[in-house]
Amino acid sequence: MNAVLSAAEARRQRAELLHQISTASSVTEVFAVASRRLHELVPHDAAAWVTTDPATGFPSAPSLLDDFSGPMDVCTAHWHREWMEPDVNLFRRLARAERPAGALLATAVDPERSPRFRGFMQPLGFADDLRAVFRVGETPWAVTTLWRREGQPAFSATEAGLVADLSAPLGDAVRRLV
Repeated sequence: MNAVLSAAEARRQRAELLHQISTASSVTEVFAVASRRLHELVPHDAAAWVTTDPATGFPSAPSLLDDFSGPMDVCTAHWHREWMEPDVNLFRRLARAERPAGALLATAVDPERSPRFRGFMQPLGFADDLRAVFRVGETPWAVTTLWRREGQPAFSATEAGLVADLSAPLGDAVRRLV
């Protein structure tokens, strides 16, 4: 993982991210820019970026997988769990939360109790996830999950806050392009 950025460097990186997504010409470009820039601000080993239907919050297209090497059939089971099993930081809950981002290890007392952790993350070697909903007002336009592998530090509250603060600008960028 990268060294901790100074506050000034973090502000500069965030401003550059916001500028680049404001000039993006596609949702896929928004996702690619955000994922690349977030590697500097919130180091992660893999990421998934998914557009959502604004009326239902269900996943739609386009999407982007960044450094994700798991078999695609695990994604189907992952989305089934998202909608059918109780867990922490489900996207539908984050969409209505005051702070639309959360990390598994910061939220769950015991990650082994999480169906997502047991059935998806652990088999793929991930130890923590940071999930966020990108929304405009109360309308979700996209979601992301950032993962860290075993042996990496857990996502911090500061990192979750940084991603949560990007919810409206990223939601607006996606809304503009769909």
